Amino acid sequence: MLVETTRMKEVGRGVREQAGLAPIHAPKGTIIAFATSPGERVSDGIGRNGLFTSALLRHIIDEKIPIEEYFKRVRNSVYAFSNGKQTSWEHTSLSGTFYFNYGQLVHMVDTPYREEAIIDNKYEDEGSAELIDEIIFSLKSHNWYTQNAAIPKIDTLKPKKEDRSKVFVLGRNILQAANGSARFAISFIENLVDNAKIFTINGENDLVNGILFEIYFDSKGKFRGINKLKDLHLEEVTKVFNIELYVKSIIFIEKLLQPYLNELFFVPSVSPKPIHFDLFLDEKPGKRVTEYEVKSIRYDGKAVLLPDSDIYFADESLFEPMLFTKFKQKMENLTSTPKKYLKIAEHASAEATPLFCPIKLDITSDSWFGSVIYEQMH
Repeated sequence: MLVETTRMKEVGRGVREQAGLAPIHAPKGTIIAFATSPGERVSDGIGRNGLFTSALLRHIIDEKIPIEEYFKRVRNSVYAFSNGKQTSWEHTSLSGTFYFNYGQLVHMVDTPYREEAIIDNKYEDEGSAELIDEIIFSLKSHNWYTQNAAIPKIDTLKPKKEDRSKVFVLGRNILQAANGSARFAISFIENLVDNAKIFTINGENDLVNGILFEIYFDSKGKFRGINKLKDLHLEEVTKVFNIELYVKSIIFIEKLLQPYLNELFFVPSVSPKPIHFDLFLDEKPGKRVTEYEVKSIRYDGKAVLLPDSDIYFADESLFEPMLFTKFKQKMENLTSTPKKYLKIAEHASAEATPLFCPIKLDITSDSWFGSVIYEQMH
């Protein structure tokens, strides 16, 4: 909520009551921004807008800054342009991270690849005699024998002479074949750091770009959504993240994913941020060996798995027993996060004790992550 109004009341002619508006408390998950601090008047801006609105519009173009930083910039502008007479003010109870402006809005803008490479269901066999096309269509065959025979031929390509869009499509199809369990394609991905080196030209690696693109975007060039990512080999692919040869590839995919930050936990970047979850456990009574029930999981302070005080599972068959290591693996899979970047803080020492994770869950209506867990467990 944005409020641009004077925050003082006239109680008589020439007399001001400094109390201003009645106190307002921001409900959980909201932010209320005022144009002024209590007791201040709003200043005129430039043109038809007040100073606060002018500052809001000035900074809305700032890309990829959290909402708290956005309002801090607004406040600094308001204070400066009012000569210190006006300071904007916020009440907040936000727990998650929110951005007004993600930057890149259309994922195909600025890509150096032709349309049939991005929307690769349009990539058709036109009878080309080029080796790269032979390899691509062998990988598209869905036949393990044909796919496995094609992978060794990649080493015979001459990357500097190959069409960039075709190398990009080749990368996409290597990952597709690996996801389809073609053994040689899996081996290629597992050793991607070495296998892709020859494709880095002037800092750009179209093969790795294609592999990364295929993880997040489908054959129509559309974002897959969190439950449909081709992330089976994400752990192996992320090994390129700290290699100088592949920096531009990481920047490439990070830029394309900007419009989808609210739909992802882990986002590839040159310096990936760890994903932190808080795990709340209840000790199960009357057991010889200490056991715990998973009662709640929180991300950015928000419950994303909530079988807590509102739900009671009396039947133990509704719980799946597992060690903490297996639970962490499940979280890695559900959130599409490589294990080195997933951090779980448990509110009990549970590293070596059995956990009981709910199989059937009550999903909070405002938690898209909950719906992911629900769909994948049913």
